[in-house]
Amino acid sequence: MNILSPAVVLVLLASACGGSSDTAAPTTTAAPTTTAAPTTTAAPTTTAAPTTTVAPTTTAAPTTTAAPTTTAA
Repeated sequence: MNILSPAVVLVLLASACGGSSDTAAPTTTAAPTTTAAPTTTAAPTTTAAPTTTVAPTTTAAPTTTAAPTTTAA
């Protein structure tokens, strides 16, 4: 075990120092797709204005009656 540990250290050191730095270029991702624009709904229709009622007509003032005549007895 005492001989195996330094051998493992040497192998790891040699593998870390050697070799080239061939790093792969990052792959580009596809452009995100655009979503469809939301559809607009039609404007709400307006309702007809309520009809106004005719103002009530005024009644004519009552006419006065003539005072009763008295007859002499």
